[in-house]
Amino acid sequence: MVIEVKDSFLNMEKFVSVTNPIRVTKAKILLTKANALRMGRLFRESIGFYLKTIFINRNNSDAYFGLSLSYKNIGKYEKAIDCLNKARKLTPFNSEIYYQLGICYNIIARPDLAVKNLKKAIKLNKSNLSYQIQLGISHELMDEYNMSFSIYEKIINEEPSYLLAYNYKATLFLNMKNYKSASSCFYQILKLNPNYYNAFLGIAICFDRMGDYFKAIRFYKKYLKLKPRSNNIFSVHSRIDILKHKIKQNKGIKLTLV
Repeated sequence: MVIEVKDSFLNMEKFVSVTNPIRVTKAKILLTKANALRMGRLFRESIGFYLKTIFINRNNSDAYFGLSLSYKNIGKYEKAIDCLNKARKLTPFNSEIYYQLGICYNIIARPDLAVKNLKKAIKLNKSNLSYQIQLGISHELMDEYNMSFSIYEKIINEEPSYLLAYNYKATLFLNMKNYKSASSCFYQILKLNPNYYNAFLGIAICFDRMGDYFKAIRFYKKYLKLKPRSNNIFSVHSRIDILKHKIKQNKGIKLTLV
């Protein structure tokens, strides 16, 4: 009987502490600050405010979710997953939580767990194409290429203007060393959007690996024209110089009849 009274008292204390207007207001202020810092890409700074929010209210799903995104962005994926699972228990019908779990599991090389969570995300929100793309990536990581192709094809058939599906399909062909099919997909992207710079880079890589250096250089230059501040700028310029040197070497080779 004493134990029952004690448990009731503790539950009441927890209820009062969470619903206390002053504490609720403070938690909202802290959460707002945390979200603002995260949106400003100050991920490490936001973590402390999320933790303070959770200290006041351990049932705050938004705080756990926001904290998970901050952890994910600084590379602490295990902590992100832990926070996401806590948020999932509090709000089990939030598709975004399962989606973020899928991303994190893919990053830590557990695509099997990613697939399970992404399927739940898609079940809750069938119209979100990002969920489906991430599922395709999961199957790629599991070397289930046919599944990935079928997902990308399904998206393309249902949403022909969704260029990301073409891009992932083309990249998968590229990784499988099927350069003709890859370049064909990249050309399809350019028909839909002539300024899609990644398509130019993809086509350049295809021609490069097929040994057509003149065309490769042309498409590398088109890529640089559209994306002059690319993170790839130095490696692309370097590759162009290498290909020019190869072309000169090939011109210098004299054919002789034996």
